[in-house]
Amino acid sequence: MVGSNKWQLFGQRRIYLIAVVLVFVFAMGLGLIASGQNSPTRSPSDVVREFYKAMREHRFKDAWSMTIYKPAVEGLTAQEMEELRVDFEEKAAKIPEQVEITGEQISANTATVFVKVPVTESTPQITSEPVTLVNSAGVWIIGSEADQAEVKKKGRRFFLDALIDEHQSDIEDLLKRRFTLSSTTAHSAIFRRSSRPA
Repeated sequence: MVGSNKWQLFGQRRIYLIAVVLVFVFAMGLGLIASGQNSPTRSPSDVVREFYKAMREHRFKDAWSMTIYKPAVEGLTAQEMEELRVDFEEKAAKIPEQVEITGEQISANTATVFVKVPVTESTPQITSEPVTLVNSAGVWIIGSEADQAEVKKKGRRFFLDALIDEHQSDIEDLLKRRFTLSSTTAHSAIFRRSSRPA
């Protein structure tokens, strides 16, 4: 009987030790969860600054991932990104080296960040451009909810379709100019023939 008391006492200590370890692990888990919730999220102004910086550094996938266009770039292959690079570089070239934030307004799940745009040929005076952001799953991203729905619907085809549409417009403009030029040339030729004395 004395031996079985030892085993019973050992079993109770073992259960006690397991309970202490479980409480410790549970407390650690809660601590990690709490610290994760208290970790500072980027403000809308921080997101805008980081977006412009990534664009200037030609880190296009990183930049677009801070916007509603994240679903459009996530699935792109390296070849597709390369096809879009020229258009992305054109957009990046328009971004000034220094981006100055002049203000920020937050209202529920939307925010507006005001960016000071320096003087250029097209803007003879300094202006402030609003950048709209939406809070998506606790993270601020550039864009609006309405546009975000359209991008999510099109997914990775969004930029590729936009590129096709843009080039289609370029071709239409070229054909219109060519038709106008051909019509003008044909009209001039007819006019010259009709004005010659017989």
